[in-house]
Amino acid sequence: MIMDKKKLNVLVTGGNGQLGCALRAAAKGSSDRYVFTDISTLPGEETVYLDVTNPAAVEIVCDSEMVDVIINCASYTDVEGAEGEGEEGEGNAAMNEKKDKLLFEVAKWAIECGNGLSTSAVQRHFSVGYSRAGKIVDQLFGMGLCARSTGNSKPRAMLIGMDELMQLERSGAFR
Repeated sequence: MIMDKKKLNVLVTGGNGQLGCALRAAAKGSSDRYVFTDISTLPGEETVYLDVTNPAAVEIVCDSEMVDVIINCASYTDVEGAEGEGEEGEGNAAMNEKKDKLLFEVAKWAIECGNGLSTSAVQRHFSVGYSRAGKIVDQLFGMGLCARSTGNSKPRAMLIGMDELMQLERSGAFR
């Protein structure tokens, strides 16, 4: 006797990050239903807003989407902040919402230059450490403003123009 496989409702947190995007591509051929969540948007991809540091929000999404399985691809990108936190993880509630103060300036610079965006270029131009520069680039990618890394040390393409950037700034996206 052959039984039909139950189609699963799969919740993916961090769906717009590097791992989440890879899972998104792999899930395209699946008969299961995937719900991709993140705190940022990705152009051309459907994403449900979810701050995984808010347990009540996670519960609401799980209930409303009738989730069977959760795959956690969300990551903590505040390297400097993580090193300063105690073992209890004080401040974790805001970790996904804390944007670097240079985020808008870096995006503006990258669009104006037209040469793409790389961690080392951000490090040199803004006189910041490599870790912070990498975090800024990751945040811009998470916001859908630059392309993913091709893994060959070439700069990432900016996916928006100056008009869209200024609109995002006015909307408060960089706060």
